[in-house]
Amino acid sequence: MTLALEPSAPLVPEHQTAAVDWHIVTGEYPPECGGVGDYSRLVAAGLAAARDSVTVWAPFAATPPPADPGVTVR
Repeated sequence: MTLALEPSAPLVPEHQTAAVDWHIVTGEYPPECGGVGDYSRLVAAGLAAARDSVTVWAPFAATPPPADPGVTVR
């Protein structure tokens, strides 16, 4: 048996602006390798997908961070 759950209404209305302004402070962030950086990126992307405003504060890296929609890396 397969069970598929589908919400009856969108979780975030189309007209809604950012509900929360998140600031994530992390010791590493991609393109630097590490579990903390990978997890920080997943959290930031998830919050941005929920239409929250996300700014990640991370140490300087020689190459630019990946461009994830809705996520600003400083």
